[in-house]
Amino acid sequence: MNKDELKVEQGKRLSLVLEQTHTRGKHLGDVIGRNLSEQQVSAMRNGRASMTKRTAELIHKEWPVYSVSWLMGEGEREYRNEDEREKAKRHQYVTEYGQAFDGAELIANACDFNIVPCGDDSYIVATNNQFAHIDGDEMFALVNEIRDFVRFKLSRMVEQSERR
Repeated sequence: MNKDELKVEQGKRLSLVLEQTHTRGKHLGDVIGRNLSEQQVSAMRNGRASMTKRTAELIHKEWPVYSVSWLMGEGEREYRNEDEREKAKRHQYVTEYGQAFDGAELIANACDFNIVPCGDDSYIVATNNQFAHIDGDEMFALVNEIRDFVRFKLSRMVEQSERR
């Protein structure tokens, strides 16, 4: 792959990262802790500028699912070890189910519960001076149950409305 093709490939991959992480180009620098203008990010996305290795390293640090070599346009996504693969899977879960979690948190708050992420892929659920420490899998199951219930209730409401 020549230099121009590599820039285009890096741009496609950066665009995918921004899309999957729901990050706007103008906010990327803030998120990864690097001074990047919206124009610089746009130039990288459109294949007019190369991504630096340092930028790729900072993106990888923020979102481990994207390896430095992959961001630089080389090969497929790789992981150094199983722990990194697991962290990447967890991050993907958070990214994909972030909105659902926000909904679960909203419902929990309405029921006088608080959900507090602990940062180590676990959560504290608390109410009335009582609490439970749950892991990411339990939160994943809870979010899915809430999502399924809300989907069921909304479908029923739509069906009832159509019958009127």
